[in-house]
Parts: sequence; structure tokens; C-alpha cells
Amino acid sequence: MKNLITVTVLLTFVGCATPSQVTSQDQGLAVTNTAIAPAAQGNVTTQQDENGNTQVSVSVKHMAKPNLMAANASAYVVWIKPVGQKSFQNVGALRVNNELEGTYQTSVPYQNFELIITPERSSMAQSPSGKTVLKKNVNL
Repeated sequence: MKNLITVTVLLTFVGCATPSQVTSQDQGLAVTNTAIAPAAQGNVTTQQDENGNTQVSVSVKHMAKPNLMAANASAYVVWIKPVGQKSFQNVGALRVNNELEGTYQTSVPYQNFELIITPERSSMAQSPSGKTVLKKNVNL
């Protein structure tokens, strides 16, 4: 049976930008939420495929438009940083529609990595700007 991890992320306003801990009911895994996106909700699902790659699916709702999260931001960028590496890699843009919902899917050749989502000026950003909306450590 393939390894399937579903993590539910509820981003809530805590009153400051300090991370808080929420535990997923599905697998008992802790995820770090940030207070930057009040009322945003999201899911991160990972599954290892037959080739050893990790399929990553992100879905969000109640997510503010990126320009409301950071000055001049036009996109949310999904980043990963494999264990043992020093910098994040841009793996694509999470698009948010007019209903403030969005989805993103990708495949990465890593089983252990940190995933973050940040508002950026461009979906082609070379490094995260510093404002993390969602953060998850994936360890398969």
C-alpha cells in the first residue's frame, strides 16, 4: 500500500506572527501555522509513487489575494527545501480564484523536505520573500 499522508492545515489569526501548533486528526502530525492569513484553511496531501517520487497536492480556501498579504505581491509561490539543502526551490504558483480558493499539484524527487507558501511579486521568484503563509515538514 502506498504511503499516504493527509494533513489539514487551519490558518487562524492568533494576534501576532508567532507560529502556533495544530495537530491533524487524520495522522496526528503537527503542522506549523502562521498568523499572516486570517481565516485561511488548507490541506497538504503527499503520496509516494511507484518511482519513489512524492506527489504533493495543496488546496486552500478563504485565502486572501497575495497583494493583501505583501506589498506588490501578485502570486503565491510554493517552495520546497529538501533535507540537507540550504535554500528553497520554487516549484510553482498556487493560484487563488475569485472565491479565494486555490489548488496546486506537483511531483518532487524528495521524500523529506520542508514546504512553504509565500506571497511574491512574481511566480518566477528565485527565493522566498520572508512572509510564510503555510509551512509543513514532510517526512515519508
